[in-house]
Amino acid sequence: MLQGEFHHTVDSKGRCFFPAPLKENIGEEPIICYGYKNNLMVYSKEGWQEFVAMIKAKDFEESYVLSHFFIARSSKVTIDPQGRMVIPQTMREFAGITKDVVLVGTGECVEVWSGSAWEENMKEVMQANIFAMMGGKKRNV
Repeated sequence: MLQGEFHHTVDSKGRCFFPAPLKENIGEEPIICYGYKNNLMVYSKEGWQEFVAMIKAKDFEESYVLSHFFIARSSKVTIDPQGRMVIPQTMREFAGITKDVVLVGTGECVEVWSGSAWEENMKEVMQANIFAMMGGKKRNV
């Protein structure tokens, strides 16, 4: 399973360290694509096939838009022998990644965030009623 939060930096060539616990589960030929919230997503080959199938199962208009957003602009990436992955420049720009980068295993994929965007995202997450989302009842304290 892809899990954990890892803080690293991107070098001048757009390379960032891809942590071993994530690398073990991402497999060969990972695919990187644009994410939902100014982040990026890295899928294993199998995970990518499932993601594409989900998009293709939608009605024509939704499938068309989602295919152009996620699939058309995706790219295969390699993890070099030093454990680094090159993030394409256009994707770094989209996600606002200049130096600090956070890789987050979310079960199905690895999300790649700029350090500041990850902090903002976590502020939003912490404001959510996680207890209620997990099936509990909201308590007024």
